[in-house]
Amino acid sequence: MGQDKPPLPIQVGFKKYSARAGDKVTAYLSLMESIPDTMRVQHIRGTITYDSKVVDLTSPIKAGTLVPEPLWTIWTTTPTPIGGTFVMIEYDIQSSTDFLIQPGTLLKLVFKVNEKADSNASSDLRSLDTFPDTKFVVASPVQASIFVESQCGNIPVNADIPSATFIDQNSPNPFGSREPVTKLPFDVGPDGAIVTLRILDPSGREMFRPVDHEFYPQGRYAIPVRSSDLGVGNYFYEFRADDEIRTIKKMTVE
Repeated sequence: MGQDKPPLPIQVGFKKYSARAGDKVTAYLSLMESIPDTMRVQHIRGTITYDSKVVDLTSPIKAGTLVPEPLWTIWTTTPTPIGGTFVMIEYDIQSSTDFLIQPGTLLKLVFKVNEKADSNASSDLRSLDTFPDTKFVVASPVQASIFVESQCGNIPVNADIPSATFIDQNSPNPFGSREPVTKLPFDVGPDGAIVTLRILDPSGREMFRPVDHEFYPQGRYAIPVRSSDLGVGNYFYEFRADDEIRTIKKMTVE
């Protein structure tokens, strides 16, 4: 007698992310491996848990690029406490016409790191997933977390490429008399972002825009600003990512 083949394990889960207290992190639940089209997988469901002491969900969960609505039906619950500071979200994704074949994103979740989160704290980001309509494919979990970086320094302590979108303090600061150019360093996370940088005077009046509604893919960037474009005094720079104000920081021209 022939033996039944074991089910095909497919990795489903999140990547590892890092951010600083107060930052927003866009996390994607993803199908990380291809599924043979002969498997005809049209349904996945599961749970997502995280530590609410470290991060909070800030906006409704959205469909990923792999499961566009209305071709796919997306159902999620609101975060529910499950013990201690951990909360859980249930989800269900299915289609009557399309199949899960290529790797891609299933759900988009936007978290904010709590302002009082300790440096080097972390929240596990766990997903327990199943393909309920087939016995030939099983979801294989992926270990992931959101790690809270130190507020000191310009470079994240645990990642070579950024996994969150945020701006850091300009350097040098002050600038002008001896250093005529300062740089505004910012990171863009895995999903990319449409970035706008505005320089403001103390009254909030816009002086100019070093970056105006431009798309930046994942990476680290530094935008130069010349003191000759500004007079002596204090200014602020406003960092917008995807039309949302993320940070306003102060800089000084001597």
